[in-house]
Amino acid sequence: MMARDTTTPPGRRRREFLALAGATALGLAAPGRARARTSAHEMAEMTIGDLGAALDGGALTSRDLVRYHLDRIAAYDRSGPAINAFITVDHTAVDRAAALDAERAATGKRGPLHGIPIVLKDNLNTADLPTTAGNILFRDYVPGRDATVTGLLRRAGAIIVGKTNMHEWAMGTTTVSSLGGQTRNPYDTARNPGGSSGGTAAAVAAGFAAAGLGTDTLGSIRIPAARNNCVGIRPTAGLVSRAGMIPLSTTQDIPGPIARTVGDAALLLDLIAGPDPADPSTLDTARPEIGFSAGMHPNALAGKRIGIVDSFFGDPADPDCAATNALADRAIGDMAALGAEFVHVGDLGTVTSLAAELTEYEFRQGLDRYLAESGTPTPARDLAEIIASNTTVPDVQQQLVAYQPFTTDFPMYRTATAARAAMIGYTLGVLDDNRLDALLYPTTPTGAPLIAAAPVARHEIQMLAQGRSPVTGLPAITVPAGFTDRNLPIGIELLGRPFDDGKLIGMAYAYEQATGHRAPPPLG
Repeated sequence: MMARDTTTPPGRRRREFLALAGATALGLAAPGRARARTSAHEMAEMTIGDLGAALDGGALTSRDLVRYHLDRIAAYDRSGPAINAFITVDHTAVDRAAALDAERAATGKRGPLHGIPIVLKDNLNTADLPTTAGNILFRDYVPGRDATVTGLLRRAGAIIVGKTNMHEWAMGTTTVSSLGGQTRNPYDTARNPGGSSGGTAAAVAAGFAAAGLGTDTLGSIRIPAARNNCVGIRPTAGLVSRAGMIPLSTTQDIPGPIARTVGDAALLLDLIAGPDPADPSTLDTARPEIGFSAGMHPNALAGKRIGIVDSFFGDPADPDCAATNALADRAIGDMAALGAEFVHVGDLGTVTSLAAELTEYEFRQGLDRYLAESGTPTPARDLAEIIASNTTVPDVQQQLVAYQPFTTDFPMYRTATAARAAMIGYTLGVLDDNRLDALLYPTTPTGAPLIAAAPVARHEIQMLAQGRSPVTGLPAITVPAGFTDRNLPIGIELLGRPFDDGKLIGMAYAYEQATGHRAPPPLG
């Protein structure tokens, strides 16, 4: 792991770097300075704000920035360590960047992402690129319109440089698919990146884009974010539109940001949150007027009361779990030093069967509806035809077959829905009874597993059993908490009340700024 410069104030380091980084990493000369060399990892780690400042100041162009990221993808995703984070790379993005450069010069920038490279998980519709959910049968399927979140990012000026690999149909945590193959973890390419949004997390961690979107149904944003030393946010249910997302669970699905910093993740959430007539679940919600970035302050943890969920820590007798627990304990100490108060809340129970039942009963109807409403021809008309094609990776094919008979008309679905309501009440009761601002626990019980390991190990089952945020719809954020002695990233997670997304972002930001655990992977 690369040592951090702790002698120079971060703000000054950033200003000094911006004087050179944008231009010199691309072989250009910064104003008033001799040409210098900026290492690839520095350019790849620049925040959206830093990139925007370099673009605004003329230190680089969007065309050069996109070309840099495409070259990096070619060097590290398609060859070299072969991270394999992408299903589709859009090489025409260079032309789109040139057009945005001209637009900037003529009329100014569209928004905070003007000319910034972004990636999307490949279950989010793009009208100009295939959307496949990782299934080879859908390799040429291009939807007739963007997902709502895709359109919002484009309106802010984002350039979509590619669609990222995912665990096929979002049904797993290792990110393997019939179309994309196996994505590798950039911190250890013998290991998987987590899932199902593992392609987005690996791409962002490796510096293939400034940030990206994943989707979360049980843990699919936060698990890969944690295992790739990134920040991941699962927003409050109803805060972000699912329109144009290939569905898994109509109750639990939601898009959300994966980024290298809390600030970048908050910026993306600011841009994609809000009501959308195409998704009725969002119509009773409104984006806070102050924005989610407003609470980002170094003192945001002062006076906060946080509950430690002891049952979500791994088995201390297991060395891998013990290493994660130690980092979580260190994070608790760091937050306490920043003014947070902690109490232990013990056991919150598990949710594996409840979450599986909701997905099991909702999947077929949701997918069939998505295909019927596509607006362009689809390679399969419904789940039955996808199953009959036998194109899906074996572990997911088994799940498709198992889910195919079920619908939301089954009495057990109503039982599961009632159990979900009870779990929401119970979790909110824990927060209220203990006067808590948030709950805290390790995002995953261990670092990333080896690719050669069993697909669903004991630790992975425990991790899915901790999926309190998806089942309840409560917001959660994971932030880097350091590295194990095997140099594997670990994340710490905070969960809060409905629409406390901004409060969680503030607390995560204060911790991030005080500890600085983000470090690039050893790619060069």
